Amino acid sequence: MKTLRKLFVVTLVGAGLSACATNQALNVKAQPTDLAGYWSANGGGHRINWFVRPDGTGVHCEVTSMQLGVAPLVVDLSIAGNKAYLNNTYTLTRTGQDSFDAKTWGGMFTLHFTRVAHAPAACKQYF
Repeated sequence: MKTLRKLFVVTLVGAGLSACATNQALNVKAQPTDLAGYWSANGGGHRINWFVRPDGTGVHCEVTSMQLGVAPLVVDLSIAGNKAYLNNTYTLTRTGQDSFDAKTWGGMFTLHFTRVAHAPAACKQYF
């Protein structure tokens, strides 16, 4: 059982690292979107922040609450249609005027974004 658990953890970490190595936003032509503004979601110990421009380009800034003083993970973001592209591809579904869901990995992982008035302090320099 321990070996199986170790194999699972190694596989999960390897998959995560390989996904982080390629930013798909750089290979996609962004399209105008009505999602312009600041958005925030809880990602299980991480605060996921997106800044989206009206032309569909933007920035993903992920702040971990488990390690204080660590710089946030920052990557480019592109939106085209109902998809957001960064290190993963997310399918976007509006859930309200100021909210949407972003699903990845075949719907196995969902972020619930809500509109926020301004960038969080840890991300301001990147937005």
